[in-house]
Amino acid sequence: MADPPFRDELVALRAILATIPDFVVSVDRGGRILFINRVQEDRDMAAVVGKDARDFIHPDSHDAFEAALESIWSTGDAEAFELAVPNLEGVVEWYRNRMFPLRQEGRTVAAVLIATDVTELKAAERDRDLMRRLLPICAWCDKIRGEDGEWQSIEVYLKRESGADVTHGMCPDCAEGSSEELPANGSVA
Repeated sequence: MADPPFRDELVALRAILATIPDFVVSVDRGGRILFINRVQEDRDMAAVVGKDARDFIHPDSHDAFEAALESIWSTGDAEAFELAVPNLEGVVEWYRNRMFPLRQEGRTVAAVLIATDVTELKAAERDRDLMRRLLPICAWCDKIRGEDGEWQSIEVYLKRESGADVTHGMCPDCAEGSSEELPANGSVA
């Protein structure tokens, strides 16, 4: 039988935690970060450990974090929730979280949070939802009425709702008739 790659359990645990793509974080009852296996590329480990986890969570997600944390100490049940986390550039990343009580000698001493990046999944869900709903479009100028009631160009609407940049081109049918006058609404494609 071959020797195991790690003779020391602590060395093995550190190697595993450094390898997995998820964030593994332990926090105390107040939400202070006690341990984190790695940090986002734009952060420094020393600037994270010892800080309040809420400092790294979007304010809209504080309630979900606090409710899960409180549940860990009051019920001991695992919790699942999503959090928005802005990076240093202010871009929001989404994480699906599972939080568990860390027990020592029969009592909860910390909470362990496993956070999986679901930013791309959330963007795909948002895009899917955008495409599934009916869009009110002006029959004359092709502007779209947003949920706020404001009319805006298709380009502005798509950029705001999905983050997509719009480029312009000419479809084959319009290219064939390009010597003719443009449509009344002035659109090319």
